[in-house]
Amino acid sequence: MKRNINYFIYFGHVFYNTAVAMLFFMMSVPYVSKTKEALGDQHRRVFIFDIGGVLARTNKQVAARHLGLPLVLKRIFWHFQGVSSSTIQKLLYHTLDRVSSGFDLKPMPLACDPDGNVLPILMRLWLAGKIPGEEIKELVLHAIDQHVEWFSNETEQKMIKNLVSFIFTPDLFVQTQYIPDETIQFIKQLKIAGYKMYILSNWDRDSFALLKQQHSDFFDLFDGCVVSGFEGCIKPDGAIYRILLERYNILPEQCIFIDDQEENTIAAQLERITPILCKNPQSVFHLLGNYFLA
Repeated sequence: MKRNINYFIYFGHVFYNTAVAMLFFMMSVPYVSKTKEALGDQHRRVFIFDIGGVLARTNKQVAARHLGLPLVLKRIFWHFQGVSSSTIQKLLYHTLDRVSSGFDLKPMPLACDPDGNVLPILMRLWLAGKIPGEEIKELVLHAIDQHVEWFSNETEQKMIKNLVSFIFTPDLFVQTQYIPDETIQFIKQLKIAGYKMYILSNWDRDSFALLKQQHSDFFDLFDGCVVSGFEGCIKPDGAIYRILLERYNILPEQCIFIDDQEENTIAAQLERITPILCKNPQSVFHLLGNYFLA
């Protein structure tokens, strides 16, 4: 009899514990389901794209026309000088640095060009919206006319004047920029798949406004945009990354940041954002597509 009582007590405990466990399980199902959904949304990847060198490219033929094809030919066949992009860029940077040397300019983060060369302070201030492009253009063109000794010949002087004129004239500069069809298709695929996408770029406000107007359908695919010319700071300053994260309520751990500048990807990593250094957009987009769109 005592043994039977012990059996009843034992099975009673088992039944009770099982019933309680089942009750708690049934009560927790809605909570667990909601938690999983919340975590799924929270950890959903967010893509942040740079514009120049990633989403947009430079049409070199149009840029060469703005530089002046007769001047290019004269430099090659008359002066026997090189006309590589790096050579002309070096001349431009040197000229801008000479112009700014007489001014007490506030320091700016060392933003670089795609080749890793530090941009002149005037360009960095322009990209941060501190000095209008028109003001820089007038200042530099006047200085070029006053200092012919800065240049090896008149052809070189005219080339740099043309370069300054089109870089700091928004409608001329935007003519040299285009967005490849494969880039448009990739962004559309990410949009259809439900991913959030943002832009974080160093661009002056006037040129960006024109670019956005010309490609409005493309830029409408993005959920938000932070451009240096409107914010007063430039990459790789960590402040501009935090502006984007806070404005759009994004967790840095969610983000994948695609940029063609190494210093910008390093700065993103310091903000706990996953960076991808993009030197070949087509290859990077193909890789991302295989992983996130498969």
